[in-house]
Amino acid sequence: MRQRVLGVEHQAVFYSCFDLALCLEAQKKYEEALGMARRVEAGWKRVMGEDHQKTKDAVNLREKIEAEMLGR
Repeated sequence: MRQRVLGVEHQAVFYSCFDLALCLEAQKKYEEALGMARRVEAGWKRVMGEDHQKTKDAVNLREKIEAEMLGR
């Protein structure tokens, strides 16, 4: 709903996607979590830049999910 009301590039949409990625990761739904994490990472890079802490958080989450998928 946020995306429809606020638009796909709104920060609140990315916050929701980030939280959803965390929930999916906790449920071990890694494929879905990875998709959300990648979406957030790409969006925050465009909106906030690569050096913003939220972008770094998204990169860290994506890397963590990828490592979990590899069984590390």
